[in-house]
Amino acid sequence: MNRHLWRQVEELLAGHDRAILTTCGVAEPQVSVAAFRLEGNSVLVFLPGTSDHLFNLEARPNLVLLSTDTALPRWELHGSGQIERENGTAPHPWQVIVRVQPLRLHLLSADGDHPVETIDLV
Repeated sequence: MNRHLWRQVEELLAGHDRAILTTCGVAEPQVSVAAFRLEGNSVLVFLPGTSDHLFNLEARPNLVLLSTDTALPRWELHGSGQIERENGTAPHPWQVIVRVQPLRLHLLSADGDHPVETIDLV
């Protein structure tokens, strides 16, 4: 991954600790707000162990994270999620960690309707 591009992503995501997570798979489309944090070149997303997102990610690892704060620049992060079997770094024992390998980041227009810039990370 290009280190310079990843730094841009880190700076943008640093102002957030929650995002809207979207997945699609055997449990149909799922949308919810999830906590996350950056770790290395990955994004760790924390989900309840009973989340239908986990069923979707087992079958189809593609996911999208959307910014929730309209006061900050809006973004849409596309990536591939891998469920981690050890949840030692999750904030709560009932949470499961999904490690997201970011693939593409879209910076969205002020109204959030369309991308104004795209950063390909792979």
